[in-house]
Amino acid sequence: MRADVFVKKVARRVVWAVKGQPKPPDLLELVWPETELMAPPEIVVPDGYRLRQFEEKDRQKYFDLFVAADMEKPSLEYWSKHILPGGFFVIEHQTSGDLVAACFASHHSTSRHSQAGNFGWLAVDPRHRGLKLGQAISAAVTSRLISAGYRRIYLETHDHRLPAISIYLKMGWIPLLYLPEMNIRWAEICKKLNWPYTPESWSK
Repeated sequence: MRADVFVKKVARRVVWAVKGQPKPPDLLELVWPETELMAPPEIVVPDGYRLRQFEEKDRQKYFDLFVAADMEKPSLEYWSKHILPGGFFVIEHQTSGDLVAACFASHHSTSRHSQAGNFGWLAVDPRHRGLKLGQAISAAVTSRLISAGYRRIYLETHDHRLPAISIYLKMGWIPLLYLPEMNIRWAEICKKLNWPYTPESWSK
């Protein structure tokens, strides 16, 4: 580790020890519009790839995918209690057998989303980006949540996950402005993505 990086890490930990570790920002949320519940998105998987359900034998390859995507690994022990039957999608690269995209549909209510379906943990291997694998698997998960009969469908994400957010917005997901600060954060995201900032038409 470079000396300057090491010094910064030590300094940050000293500050945390004195002032306490800073609270991470609230997650961004998007909802699937009720007006689109009768129009599930089209699922298009490119040649050479196969959309299928996760199997127990995939566990290590699934975690390898999150390492490749530089993402935190989800707790399958926790989420397995919530994932819908037929709702755990992966995309397999047929030549190598690697899992190159994953996402799942779950029943996961919160204080803001009662009896809700949750779209969660989208990951795409960066070595296979540009083939719209993220769009394909996102469409599959969204369609599964719609077919389960949910009226409320939501997802959570981080500000820095711009490629994923771009997919959601293009599909028709709507930002949820559940805190005043969300307006500022979404304005910045829209600017980075060159996406229209139209909070008056979003959900609150």
